[in-house]
Amino acid sequence: MENSILSPAETKRNILEDVAQRHGVRESDILKPDRRKEIVAARAEAMRRLYEYNKSYSETARIFGVDHTTVMYHVRNVI
Repeated sequence: MENSILSPAETKRNILEDVAQRHGVRESDILKPDRRKEIVAARAEAMRRLYEYNKSYSETARIFGVDHTTVMYHVRNVI
């Protein structure tokens, strides 16, 4: 098995792809302010996973175009 280090952009894309596939939604929908239940659940999971990767509420918030407190809420409340 080859050990390769992914760039931050590749890791972000991989996380978004995985979450979108798991929830049956498009990656682009996760990044939009859509309030449908399945999109909100996918977005919350993506926020949590991206925060776990980069450890920055502000950086994660910039990816989604939201305030850092929105990311904090989802990170703390996603089961």
